[in-house]
Amino acid sequence: MSCDLTWLLLKAGSRARPPGTMAMKVELPETGTMLFTSDAVYMGDSYGPPATPAAIVDDLTAWYGSVEKLRGIAEQSDATVVLGHDAEQLRSMRLAPSGFYA
Repeated sequence: MSCDLTWLLLKAGSRARPPGTMAMKVELPETGTMLFTSDAVYMGDSYGPPATPAAIVDDLTAWYGSVEKLRGIAEQSDATVVLGHDAEQLRSMRLAPSGFYA
């Protein structure tokens, strides 16, 4: 099995992390496109809409721009957005060792 992988560099940063963050878009042959937001957008409440930043976000303009960039990529590629630390979303996903995405 092969897949296409794209790294995305974003401007969003916070006091708890160095400036900038990364996200990853993976195109899987059976599942389709998945967009992993990492720490750029780590909770469903943050992703919105409306987008709601965490208290640790330093540059709101850059953060909002990063969220909209991710949202545009997700809409354009019909991607499943996988948030960085959303426990509720995680409970709804297929997890190893019994589940996987291909």
